[in-house]
Amino acid sequence: MIRDQASELRNLARRAHHGSPVVAIGAPLVGVAGCRRGVGATSVAVGLAAGLAESGLRIVLADADPICPAVAARCGLARCDASRLDLRDAVEFDRDFRGMLVTGPQGLQILPTRVDRSTARMVPSEAACDRFADRFRALGRHADGLLVDLGSSAAPLATRLWRAADHLIVVLRADDQSLMDAYARLKTNGLAERTTLHILVNGAADEPRATDLVARLAHASERFLGIAVLFTGWLPESPAQPGSPSNALDRPGPPTETGRREREDAAMEPIVTRWRALLEPGRVERPACAPFEPAVSQQRGGTPERT
Repeated sequence: MIRDQASELRNLARRAHHGSPVVAIGAPLVGVAGCRRGVGATSVAVGLAAGLAESGLRIVLADADPICPAVAARCGLARCDASRLDLRDAVEFDRDFRGMLVTGPQGLQILPTRVDRSTARMVPSEAACDRFADRFRALGRHADGLLVDLGSSAAPLATRLWRAADHLIVVLRADDQSLMDAYARLKTNGLAERTTLHILVNGAADEPRATDLVARLAHASERFLGIAVLFTGWLPESPAQPGSPSNALDRPGPPTETGRREREDAAMEPIVTRWRALLEPGRVERPACAPFEPAVSQQRGGTPERT
């Protein structure tokens, strides 16, 4: 008990020392998390970030899922090699975040994560997680939105960013098990007082089915957890062969399939429009500053892969 109190006092002192201007003048931090693995959280994070960047907003997307990092691959970037600075370096060392960003589709700025065992085993300290969250927020002085793909990981960094987010999008599948999984994650992780919770249903047959699921989750979470829920949209299921992904963002196939790409963009468009309206007004509240220019571009294609 004494150690917990001392740790909290140190955190309060550190935050008081650094001050709160990062939160006051920076772009909102938006976390995207899955209620469980395989519900399409990374696809949603990449699709939303790329759509916002294409609309003209300055967006930074970080891959904070050390267990199954996939943002770089889905954005058509070359795989991060051992010499490339990535999320692990950002967490464990005093590095300049802007020097780690790579340029992705539509000018999207990406903080990638290497796919290797050392990253999966990474267990940063509470202080390291707090430091990363604060320094990532500082990028908001040069951006209109900060997005973080949290996957479904319960790793310390993902949990810290879940609680640090201004907005949290939790992705569900259109089934009852997703409701139970989402409720369990909310109960385990909690939600910061300043955080607004948004639910996105991925792979629904129609909008009434999606809104019914969200209404049921909202009833339980508001009654028993005191957490209000907002419905941020839904993505339709699409015809698929048996055994293949059924939702609009996770269809397999080469990125040159124009029809598939058009379906994906059409499915994401209402959600991108909603989030652009939420993020764009904040642009005028921040001081003008030259956008950063990451030195590294590893982009292979012009549009993000959604596999």
